[in-house]
Amino acid sequence: MACAVILLGLQVTALGQEYGFDIWTTANGLPQNTVTGVAQTPDGYLWLSTFDGLSRFNFKSGQFNNYSLDDGIQGKLYADGACLKTSGGLLIFGGSNGITIIDPNEITKKAIPPKVFLTDFKIANKSVASGSNSVFK
Repeated sequence: MACAVILLGLQVTALGQEYGFDIWTTANGLPQNTVTGVAQTPDGYLWLSTFDGLSRFNFKSGQFNNYSLDDGIQGKLYADGACLKTSGGLLIFGGSNGITIIDPNEITKKAIPPKVFLTDFKIANKSVASGSNSVFK
């Protein structure tokens, strides 16, 4: 059965203070609210498998980096508890179409944002052509 609770992060700042927690959901960037597996890397990132792909969570920034089929994962649906951290530090997540093996040391944030291309422009749900007869001059 899937972990039906929302991912919680406990925060303790000093002895004698009360415990607190944060709740992270899709509203904060988690790809799906059902987390099926959790693995932590030595640098403190949490890797989470869900019913809608994989996610890497940064506790310091509170930011999720989500990974989808376009990033090469096995599929969107990951199985309950099918995650493993090997002695060599690799992370393995199992799902409906096989396994995804991640070397956390090989994951980097892209320094150059991708180019954006407009393939269509619509006004009142009708495509507007470019060129000399265009409304954009």
